[in-house]
Amino acid sequence: MFNEEITCRSCDTLLSIPFEDELNIYSCPDCNIEIKTQIKNKHPRAEFSLHTNKILCIDFGTSSIRASVRDNDGIPIPLEIGEAFNSSIDKASIPSAIFISASGDEVLFGEDALSQGLKGKESHLFEISPKKWIVSNQLEEFIFGKAGLTKSHLLSGLLNQALNGLCKCLGLTIFELKNYEIRVSHPVWNDKNKAEVMLNFEKIISDSFLIGNDSGEVISKHSLFSKINGHLSTTSYSSVDVIEPIAAALELFNNSQNSREFCVIIDVGAGTTDMASFISLTPDVHRIKRKLIRISEPISIYKAGDLIDNEVINLIKNKCKSIDKASLKLLSIRRRQIKELLFKDSRIFEVNVEVKLSELNESEEIKKMCSDIKQGFEALIEQSSAQILPFVTASNHRVDQVKVIFSGGGSKIKFLRDVIGKSVLISGKRLPISIIDSVSPYRSLPASYDRLAVALGGTTPDDDWPVTEYKTAPITGHRAYFL
Repeated sequence: MFNEEITCRSCDTLLSIPFEDELNIYSCPDCNIEIKTQIKNKHPRAEFSLHTNKILCIDFGTSSIRASVRDNDGIPIPLEIGEAFNSSIDKASIPSAIFISASGDEVLFGEDALSQGLKGKESHLFEISPKKWIVSNQLEEFIFGKAGLTKSHLLSGLLNQALNGLCKCLGLTIFELKNYEIRVSHPVWNDKNKAEVMLNFEKIISDSFLIGNDSGEVISKHSLFSKINGHLSTTSYSSVDVIEPIAAALELFNNSQNSREFCVIIDVGAGTTDMASFISLTPDVHRIKRKLIRISEPISIYKAGDLIDNEVINLIKNKCKSIDKASLKLLSIRRRQIKELLFKDSRIFEVNVEVKLSELNESEEIKKMCSDIKQGFEALIEQSSAQILPFVTASNHRVDQVKVIFSGGGSKIKFLRDVIGKSVLISGKRLPISIIDSVSPYRSLPASYDRLAVALGGTTPDDDWPVTEYKTAPITGHRAYFL
């Protein structure tokens, strides 16, 4: 057992609270505010019954879902929703998977769906990346004919399981969860259908609150359909539009004191590779907060982990002289696990053929993907040039490099990191690129820091989100901070 120092938000009394294995309730001796405490897997958290920020962010990813809540000390804490459902990924993530039995009588989400699908069970539907439906005009497509479920219903059911997981972590009901500001992250929607996609996305979120508490397990298609009435409900979602690379920047881009730095965040997920560029101003005056300034429009390239998964399977198929339909189906179902094994061991053996990581690196599809990411990165730098140039040529506190920080599940993939290159040209001046590996400031995390970055950063209070222009100069003697 150990103690954690916490300041009571009601009366500012400094409390030394013991964290134990079981849930305990303590009271502030000065104002009698109740404080619930618990330690779970050596990751302490405190939940105050009053004066909490109540900001919660869900990273609704293409391959997995994570969530984080901001505590009374302003620290984002990842919720162990993976442990709540015995996830095979990690303690903080559940798979974004949906499984419908061959008879259509039961619907599974998350870990249960992935488990049944990987066993090769006969199914009416098994999808490990259903979030891609949102941008494909398939949301109102019926799964069971005109009287049945739509893909929109299924995405709401999947998100509802995440809500149930974080309710278990917080000891709340879904009704009580409405007292929080719920934020759900997303990539940059394409301009041509941005408004429509955002409305669909918000409808999925709102409908996920209407299902009830039993959707995290096995449910019937009829009970799921009857509980989602297809109308927007009144929830506390959300005063902040959580775009994935911006949320990741808020968590990962921590520069040194008394400096101005230029950074590009590249968030590599399963469905998209998202990018955004920022200047960070960090005065050396203690009372002045760092200000993060977004200097270009963020972009999303709809090529990432899923494309790599499929290319690994194509390499296996091209090497195999013959493969039956059942084996091919099983390969397709297992494609994400096969890819991860390839990155881990640099080679895999499937259906009596060997595929090496070097062969994946040389694949034409992978080269095209890397080329698209490189072009996106260069376009982002070009958009940033006009605002960066004065700082590149400044006599003091000049920007002399481009920091690049990778986040997401694909943050460590070497050929994606290599494609960014060694330097960029900004208005005739060449700046070196420095790829910065993020280091968690927290004592322990239930998943990798890169993977959790969007959920953690997404809980940032409204006033600290990046601005697009800096209207008020900070009160400091360093003129370099004035824009």
